[in-house]
Amino acid sequence: SHFEDAIAFYNHANGRPELAWTYLEAAGVLMQRGDDGDHDRATLMLEQSTSIASELGMIPLVERIGSLQGGAET
Repeated sequence: SHFEDAIAFYNHANGRPELAWTYLEAAGVLMQRGDDGDHDRATLMLEQSTSIASELGMIPLVERIGSLQGGAET
């Protein structure tokens, strides 16, 4: 619920850089947990993070997302 609260806050406050990072961190936790639906939810969060990061030119974040996605495929 901590990540959900942070996502809601940054959406409301228009904190897009922080939102992108929060999506990445939340996706990582979901991928590690691995409960039913976690992978799909994590994939959606990574897509949202990638979209924001690409639009804002956040290259280090885009690279970290790529690393996480690469690790999820193995």
